[in-house]
Amino acid sequence: MLLFVFFVLIKNTAAFAQKFPELSDQYVVDDAHILSSQEEKQLNSELAIIEAKSGHQMVVVTLNDLQGYDLRDYGYRLGRYWKIGHAKINDGLIFLVYTNHNQDHGRKVSVEVGYGLEGQIPDALAFTLLHQKVTPVMKKDPKKGIAIAVQIFGDLLTDPNDELKSKSLAAEQSYQAKRDNAALPSNVKPLPPIHPLFG
Repeated sequence: MLLFVFFVLIKNTAAFAQKFPELSDQYVVDDAHILSSQEEKQLNSELAIIEAKSGHQMVVVTLNDLQGYDLRDYGYRLGRYWKIGHAKINDGLIFLVYTNHNQDHGRKVSVEVGYGLEGQIPDALAFTLLHQKVTPVMKKDPKKGIAIAVQIFGDLLTDPNDELKSKSLAAEQSYQAKRDNAALPSNVKPLPPIHPLFG
């Protein structure tokens, strides 16, 4: 019994001792060492331009250790730790790449969007872009996948009237209308759309 309690205490202590990589004054944290120094420099320059044009911060981070968390939970905690975006409106965006072939036999990607950006980059749009445009490229060439993610989400930040966004919003509104008009018993509420990577 004492041994079990000791184990639980150690596990809980480890959870509270979570360590995050430092962001400093950069937009890219390549903790998994995917990028060359020149590629990292180029991305930092592009992300700085995106912030200058849009007023919103976008950060790219690659990881090889999630310290026991799933990617989404880690990304949420990391965003709070780094305080991405403006404090009063929470308008930051983090693109995460996790690579650990021993555990996951591949790479995982996620986008964490601050509440202040959800109107500009809704969950349905982020999910569609991530899985249709970014993930297929990421599987073949992670460096190119990161570059495409920066281009796509950067375009959304600097051009909120992007045609793809309009189409995605129209599709989401159509889904909502069909769901609202569905014949359900009065005591049953319809489930919300499921977007695995976004809350």
